[in-house]
Amino acid sequence: MISTTETQSFLNSMYTTDTTTSSELDSDAFLKLFVAQLENQDPLDPMDDTESLSQLAEFASLEQLTNLSTSLDGIAAALGEMQQMSAAGYIGKDVLAAGNAVSLADGAATEVTYVVPSDATGVIAHIYDEDGTLVRSVEIGDLDAGEYEFTWDGKDTNGNTCVDGNYAVKFTAENAEGESISISTLVEGTVSGVAVSDGSIVLTLDDGREVALLDVYSVSDHVDDTAEADDTTDDETGDTAEDDSDTTEDDTAA
Repeated sequence: MISTTETQSFLNSMYTTDTTTSSELDSDAFLKLFVAQLENQDPLDPMDDTESLSQLAEFASLEQLTNLSTSLDGIAAALGEMQQMSAAGYIGKDVLAAGNAVSLADGAATEVTYVVPSDATGVIAHIYDEDGTLVRSVEIGDLDAGEYEFTWDGKDTNGNTCVDGNYAVKFTAENAEGESISISTLVEGTVSGVAVSDGSIVLTLDDGREVALLDVYSVSDHVDDTAEADDTTDDETGDTAEDDSDTTEDDTAA
């Protein structure tokens, strides 16, 4: 006779097996074992009805958990697809997000916003390359609590201009008691692409930096500074042309 302990052990093994095993296979295997248990029971000491119902109830509970897990996996996959589709709408937008990455191009570095939570002393900005090697430390000094901007000049400790690429800026500081305080950083840029990395959605900025979608604080329409500059130039040129025309007409009349 197959004991209840053996049946429960089998159920437990089904619960811990690879999740790729289908629920139909689990059901079939359980029924085969249950029927075998009934066929091999001692006629003089048959299995108690309560014991049989207990086994069936345990299997039903296991099957429900398996189905629930499958449903949750499907919901998670659907939510992931919805997030990716939503993130695609960020392309072409300007975003402000938590991060410390800066991009260096032609000796010019992107700006970093950093937030000092309380009055701080000895604030220092440390710049690291992509390998995590310290490139330079810039002493900023004492600051009151507030939000500040930092722009690295693109040079290393020896005053040499660093190669173009992505770098990271981290800040250290102390409070009046000499205790270290944490300074958070924000970066800004225009989104050029969307990707999935380690299950998380990542936005790629037009200069190659990456920020996590969950770290985005604000989104705004991108304003083309070049176009604004061209408009200003056209306006100034037009004004000059009008002035020249007026001057010519006045001279002719005279």
